[in-house]
Amino acid sequence: MGSNAGNRKVAKNRGVEWKANLKRGRLDAELNPTKLKIYRIKANFSQSDMAEILCVSLSTYGAIERGKRFIKPKMVKEIAEVLELAPKTIFAKTKDKKFIAAPIKKP
Repeated sequence: MGSNAGNRKVAKNRGVEWKANLKRGRLDAELNPTKLKIYRIKANFSQSDMAEILCVSLSTYGAIERGKRFIKPKMVKEIAEVLELAPKTIFAKTKDKKFIAAPIKKP
């Protein structure tokens, strides 16, 4: 780990746009949850629990849950089994036929 002064220097070099993107990513996760997140919370699992069960890193699972990462059909089935749901309940297919966590549509 770096020092606080070093971290501030890195942040300053990356600029305002980097900070804005970081904040936007956090807001996106809070304002646009996916069905996967909602059903995981209802099933009383944490992100780290799910990552451990699926044998992936926490950051990888977080990206899947935010809908930022495509996943393979095998993992779709594994997640659905853990949450005891049908895969089509929590996942959608893109135009390229790739699986992604389905966003919650706002009225």
